[in-house]
Amino acid sequence: MEQNQFCPECGKPYRTRKLAYAIVVIALIVGISMFQIVYFQTQITSLRDDLQITKGNLQASENKVILANRKAEMLENELSHYKLNPPTLSELKTFLAEDTIDQNKWIEGVYICMNYAEDLKEHARSYGYNISYVLINFDYTYNSYSDSAGHTLNGAYLSDGTWVWIEPQTDEIIYGNPTNYKSLENQMETFYGVSSVHITEIAIIW
Repeated sequence: MEQNQFCPECGKPYRTRKLAYAIVVIALIVGISMFQIVYFQTQITSLRDDLQITKGNLQASENKVILANRKAEMLENELSHYKLNPPTLSELKTFLAEDTIDQNKWIEGVYICMNYAEDLKEHARSYGYNISYVLINFDYTYNSYSDSAGHTLNGAYLSDGTWVWIEPQTDEIIYGNPTNYKSLENQMETFYGVSSVHITEIAIIW
């Protein structure tokens, strides 16, 4: 039969003391384990919170991108209404036939050639057509009399690349070239009823 040995200091049996030590050690291990569990749970909760915040930020960024794309689409649609295009010859003829600016009354010093050209350009813009404003200085001869004068009309590139001059007072279309004025000079001779016209300066404004 095993005999208990007693501690000379406290008088308790050694087995009881060993058991107490074991309980203390187990309690420490359990305590440390619980602390680690609580610590890791806290870290997991923090990471989950960070993940939710990150998801929220990503969603917000995604929403901003979607909103930006929608705004860009809206602007593109809006700009398409203001984009001017060269008309076809048929479109230009139809536009001029429907336009009534050529019927406006000439009033010296009040409503003259530049006003006809300005109004035709703006009216064409409302149809989406890109028509220019053309300023001309020219010399002319009438019988033996010679002088210089100025005139304003319109010009445009057609959809096929052809250049035409447009006399807004008569809706006449003159085929030509923006750097070669011969056909326009011939038309101006008839328009003004003079012997000859020589264009000295020209400015095309879009």
